[in-house]
Amino acid sequence: MPNGLLYRVGVDSEAGRWNAPCRADRSFCYVPIPDEAAGGRGSMFDHTYDEFVPFVTALGSSWPAGLRGWCHLDPDFSQLTYGDAGSRAQRICEFIVPGSFIVFWAGMRWLDGPQAGSIVCSVIGFYRVSHVLCAKDVGILDSHRNAHTRRADPQDEEVVVFADPRESGRLRRHIPIGEYTGGAQRVDEEILAEWGDLRRKSGELLKKGYIQRGGNPPIFNDPERFLKWFHRQKPEFVHANNVISGS
Repeated sequence: MPNGLLYRVGVDSEAGRWNAPCRADRSFCYVPIPDEAAGGRGSMFDHTYDEFVPFVTALGSSWPAGLRGWCHLDPDFSQLTYGDAGSRAQRICEFIVPGSFIVFWAGMRWLDGPQAGSIVCSVIGFYRVSHVLCAKDVGILDSHRNAHTRRADPQDEEVVVFADPRESGRLRRHIPIGEYTGGAQRVDEEILAEWGDLRRKSGELLKKGYIQRGGNPPIFNDPERFLKWFHRQKPEFVHANNVISGS
């Protein structure tokens, strides 16, 4: 059975100082983190927050004044890629092979329903991995497909994941899995039990579903069990970073 990893992505109180909106019907907006490295040097293939504003306002939320300029669009669900560096890239190199999977979750803010105003932890995307390349080995014809290869001279430790389009994409509807409790973002105990738990590299199980942003994303302790749970949620994939609600 291939391995699976759980990665936190998107803006939040630490990266961007804002949480993207979601609704009780499980429609949502994916908003990437700021690209602090871009400055004024964005290339013709880079992305700015301007392209995300219409989707946020269409969902019924207002755009924060402080979030502007270049964004680090990663994962890029329209291109089915995900890049990373440092310890998070090392995790991919150690645990991910073709056929493995990566689950993306984000901390978003409910716009309506009984929990309006609170933060929810939700699965927003899923990649069945086709292959992984060092960013420096990505060819010129594919370099536009990921934030880590759009500019010249990616670093040695950077990697890019390419997903299988048949089993990958952004979810049309987010899947709530937890909330902020006990001083951290955590997976609900009932859901964690259905997954067969999460573990660290050492094999030690995560304490109380702790999934706060960090350099060492958790590993699914029982990948097959998680996949059975995931498919019971009837996920629908879109190869786009955002969709208009109802479309």
